Amino acid sequence: DLVLTVEDGVVSAPRLGAGASNIQLRARVAGGAAEIERLTSQWGSATIEASGTIPLEALPPLPVEIPRKGGPATVNASVRDLDPSTIPGMPAGVTGRISLNLDASAARADLAALEGRLEFPQLEIALKRLTLAQQEPSQISISSGQATVRRLALTGTAGNVNASGTVGLVGERRVDVKVDGALKVAALS
Repeated sequence: DLVLTVEDGVVSAPRLGAGASNIQLRARVAGGAAEIERLTSQWGSATIEASGTIPLEALPPLPVEIPRKGGPATVNASVRDLDPSTIPGMPAGVTGRISLNLDASAARADLAALEGRLEFPQLEIALKRLTLAQQEPSQISISSGQATVRRLALTGTAGNVNASGTVGLVGERRVDVKVDGALKVAALS
């Protein structure tokens, strides 16, 4: 068994923008799988928490030989109070608050086997003081190799946007998403 513990860790790289700080991790690698008992971190204003089990078969080749096991994987993760302006590559002037919860599992290391749900308890975006926010949590389900937008409706001073449909995660990766709404021209310029 390999037990990995990180206390008050930091990861910094230009592609990460603000970088991750206050990293707390307790994980164990045994029997060909990594069990993440607890992972917490700060990224800018956001708080990240995660746990799960990942069979090592799902990872790319490692520089050391470790027994790899197939089998089920689980991930439970949450992000709280993410300011989109801290995301590298985000257009200047975009602000807001985003929180999300991910609960996912797979019987084997294959995207077609992935089942889960992504929920946004908080989704608020602003650009040049024009806002879009959800009135109820947005939801995306994952099943049978595709992600389905169950509910995504944003309204505010910038206008309104509704989306529904599916995005393939395997094979041809078909996109069948319908976006409807109206945005003020000032929000687009």
